Amino acid sequence: MEQSQRGVENAKKTRSIRITGQVQGVGFRPHVYRLASECGLGGFIKNSVAGVEIEVTGSSPAVDRFIDALKKSPPPRSVIENFIVKDPGFKLFSGFSIDHSEGAEGASSKSVFVSPDIATCPDCMREIFDATDRRYLYPFTNCTNCGPRFTITRELPYDRPKTTMAEFKMCPKCQAEYDDPADRRFHAQPNACPDCGPALALIESLLPDFEASTLKYGGDYAGQIARVAELLKGGKIGAVMGVGGFHIAVDAANDSAVNLLRERKIRPYKPFALMAPSLDYIKSVCHVGGEEEKLLTSHIAPVVLLKKRKTAAGISDAVAPGNAYLGFMLPYTPLHAVLMKFFGGPLVMTSGNLSDEPICVSPAEIGEKLGTICDFALVHNRPILLPCDDSVMFVERGREITIRASRGLSPNIISSGEKIDGNNARARDNIFAVGAILKNNISFNLGQRIVTSQFVGDTDAVGNFELFEKTLGHFKKLYCLEPDRFVCDLNPDANTSRYALEHSRLEKPAAVQHHYAHTLSVMAANRLLGPVLGLSFDGTGLGDEGSVWGGEFLACDTRSYKRVGSFARFAVQNYDGSTRDIWRLAYCAAVSLFGKKECLPVGRLSKYFERPPSELEMINKAMAGGVNTVSTSSLGRIFDVVAYFAGFRRSVTFEGEAAIWLETAAQEAADRCAGLTIRENSIGGACYITELIKENGFLTIGWKGVMEGVLEDAGNGVDPGVIALKFHRAVSESSCDAAAALARQSGTKDVCLSGGVFFNRLLLGMIVEGLEREGLTVHTPGKVSPGDGGISAGQCYYGILDSRCGGGVTVS
Repeated sequence: MEQSQRGVENAKKTRSIRITGQVQGVGFRPHVYRLASECGLGGFIKNSVAGVEIEVTGSSPAVDRFIDALKKSPPPRSVIENFIVKDPGFKLFSGFSIDHSEGAEGASSKSVFVSPDIATCPDCMREIFDATDRRYLYPFTNCTNCGPRFTITRELPYDRPKTTMAEFKMCPKCQAEYDDPADRRFHAQPNACPDCGPALALIESLLPDFEASTLKYGGDYAGQIARVAELLKGGKIGAVMGVGGFHIAVDAANDSAVNLLRERKIRPYKPFALMAPSLDYIKSVCHVGGEEEKLLTSHIAPVVLLKKRKTAAGISDAVAPGNAYLGFMLPYTPLHAVLMKFFGGPLVMTSGNLSDEPICVSPAEIGEKLGTICDFALVHNRPILLPCDDSVMFVERGREITIRASRGLSPNIISSGEKIDGNNARARDNIFAVGAILKNNISFNLGQRIVTSQFVGDTDAVGNFELFEKTLGHFKKLYCLEPDRFVCDLNPDANTSRYALEHSRLEKPAAVQHHYAHTLSVMAANRLLGPVLGLSFDGTGLGDEGSVWGGEFLACDTRSYKRVGSFARFAVQNYDGSTRDIWRLAYCAAVSLFGKKECLPVGRLSKYFERPPSELEMINKAMAGGVNTVSTSSLGRIFDVVAYFAGFRRSVTFEGEAAIWLETAAQEAADRCAGLTIRENSIGGACYITELIKENGFLTIGWKGVMEGVLEDAGNGVDPGVIALKFHRAVSESSCDAAAALARQSGTKDVCLSGGVFFNRLLLGMIVEGLEREGLTVHTPGKVSPGDGGISAGQCYYGILDSRCGGGVTVS
């Protein structure tokens, strides 16, 4: 008997495998089950708080073949961080099984990543539109390769009882699919069908006093969606509940309906996102490149900003007034796909919220929050744990740029690289980075990896700050974490900074300067340790000496930074008010550059400031006395100033509106001279003049000459587009010249681009072209936003890598 047993052991072997990363909620267990069965192996796989645990026994070649195949071809949505193989000693198994998930009270889940919500896969789409299939037109169809994940996960490991699908008991047919290793729905946690899954309810008259307790779910779901399409075709505005919250839907071709939505939502100019019935439709109204097509049809299914064709038939001009781009997405849930089938054309699908509030996620809140905007609502009874708005992206020169990282992207995992793992004490701490004031999200570390949350929003708003707290609490619960240290913005008045100070356990929070955090986010996304040169261009961020920065050149590594250059400063009185009423911003800039006499009624600039003399004198006195007056180097504010003088005269109604107007005007002019590089100035005459001033190693870009040129052209009636294009060229050329000099001075060829100004596609393309011509390596942050949505990732990277984290500048 012993000889026989030894013979078995000699012929076979056992291997234990631990895999960490994004391996739960992506079909990993059924994939491994099928692979092990094909290789004739015994053993098991189970989810654990560490990732997935596998043991296999079989012939030595079969075990090796299994391990090799799993390494080379894991499930397509998985992200493997560590693949550890050990010899546990020989074990006998009667077959291969999926065992119950392993979890321990209070255990750390630092090796498990919650998967983002995944767009409906092609196989499920085919079933939804197959009239012979039992899920025909069912709006909650999914499988192991698609469907909701993050927004339904209450706890880890990822199993149905720990999700909001727990209340839906699978019918015998769904259970059979779930249990069948050969089925695509084998261990698909949100598996459902019309007999056992979530259902819809249609509210044909949504009023502010609507009571969700009166809803009755069920009935003819296809008929309900068809009725929604009828209402939309009739010009009604609807609230449609999706995977991460509500959209507000309206017929994109109906001018009066779109304008009514603008009136009700108090959103006069900001572009609306669109959902199209097909990729072919999008191509008929927009230019779609290969990389853009990949994004549109990817499992992320973001809103992709696309350049409009000259004629965009079927799209109201009110959807994106005065904008060169349209933001399109394809249906990413079964409900959206069925709605598109019945409606047949493009729909506005904008965030279902009041201004500066989180999107609505439950039927209970839509009456109060959307009852004055929407005429009707389509809701479902699958609970959504956290709001998760649509991600927004674009492609420029082959680079993916993320404006908003949320549904489909978040939680986003950034690996800081093996070189810091194990030799850095901070990577073993629980570090929470609380992000920026605007466009907030949070980040925290799981070892050397950074996890970034979904989009939260402006944390000065009460509802968004409550969402910030809820989001942080949710991730603490998911991963059984208590923050050891916080990292926050340098601004002590930010709600997030105050939160970090109040909740710090071991140390005061480390405060990281805003523009340094911008550059750090690009470094994190590209696993850079430095030195790098950061071009951090945005609208507002507190500088380390108390002024407002925003046009910065920073020599950085992960420990520190040095400000080595900037755009020339100017004084602004009532900064926050001036960002909305940009005539005031332009006036302050003109006074700073040319003196107040030039701006008063007798001066050459008086025609731009036809205001009561007493109002202008009040500003002059306040600036002279330094009352409510700050100095700023913000390139975003310089864009606003130039936009005003070029012809943008109204108040700003959303962040970046004036700069977008200027970009659109410049893009139209650029289209008239396609093929010219940034140094060719055949349109509109000579380029505006900038001055590079170097003093004590610090380089300043002077832009008084730019303003002289803008004012001269504006006074001569030059087309605003020409003025805008010449300004873009002046900024890009001076930035590239400055960057080349400062990179040499800093001893690096790596340049990181960050800040909201780089949402400007025209400027981004010009600067990338110019920097590459200088022989520099340009880094952008990919699936991390270059805007304030990337700040928390940069803060967290600093927290992991800087041994002085918590001991440097602190918030008091």
